[in-house]
Amino acid sequence: MVLPRDIDMRAGIINPSKEGRSGTLEWLEEGEEKKPLMMPAPKKGLDEGLVPIEMPPPQEDMEVPLGVVVPSPEGKVEILREGIPSPEPKAPPIPEAEELIEELEGEEDEEEEELEAVEEVTEVAEAEELEEMTVEEKAVEDPMSVLRTLMEGGRYGEALLLSDSILRANPNDVKVLNMKGILLYEKGDVSGSLKTFKHAMVIDPQDPEVLINYSAILSDRGMLDEALGCIERAIRKDPRSEEAWNHKAIILTKAGRLREALMSLDEALMLNEDSVETWTNTGIILEKMGEIGPAIECYNNILRLDPGNKVAQAGLDSCTRRQM
Repeated sequence: MVLPRDIDMRAGIINPSKEGRSGTLEWLEEGEEKKPLMMPAPKKGLDEGLVPIEMPPPQEDMEVPLGVVVPSPEGKVEILREGIPSPEPKAPPIPEAEELIEELEGEEDEEEEELEAVEEVTEVAEAEELEEMTVEEKAVEDPMSVLRTLMEGGRYGEALLLSDSILRANPNDVKVLNMKGILLYEKGDVSGSLKTFKHAMVIDPQDPEVLINYSAILSDRGMLDEALGCIERAIRKDPRSEEAWNHKAIILTKAGRLREALMSLDEALMLNEDSVETWTNTGIILEKMGEIGPAIECYNNILRLDPGNKVAQAGLDSCTRRQM
């Protein structure tokens, strides 16, 4: 039996087991020495009759360096703080050093400003140099952009020369062939234009822009059935092409199929209800059909979108006279 004691009065020793792997804690009887003795559990093969190792009691008067972590007699961890020197105060800034720092910072700001000024001058110079470039020099940098600029400016001869130059390097460029076909048509070479568009369709039979332009030329030449078949191919390829639906309406109008033409224009308006071109075509067809009121609404829509539109104003005047 182990006598029950208050936990603060207990002291014990660890007796090794027979196997030498663990030990059991047994309490000392009354009158026995209360100083704890620790005997480590022996490993296998060692003599079990080892003499217990006596643990020295804590020395209360031992000097401990400042700031060292030590265990207290109660087993708590304490940090000695008394006597720890406080950090030395920072020295006040030296006026000469502050002036030097400010001077250096000012020089850095000046260098940044000078660098920004140089960059601005360089950008301006590059822009001026780009403006002074000839058409040929710009064409080397971005030929397609230059080609579009020439076409939009009505410089068809120069644009045609540039398109031929591009095609010599890449004869199967469908976009350039499409532009060349338009240029030839604008210069009055209808035969050469049709030949160019046919060449492009051999390379890509389903290119919507080529099909639209080719069908427009066929329509102008009165080849309405072929033109209609071509434009329907373009719509199948790109049903969201507002331009294709408008071209189909024009072909149908030439064929006298006005109701079908209006249906095509409805498709175009569903794609873009603010299209001046689509409202113009719709107003013209409605006026042809004698639908004056709806035609006036179309022309008013155009003038709302484009107040200076001369076609819409002429159509509105025509419809107003017919109502008198």
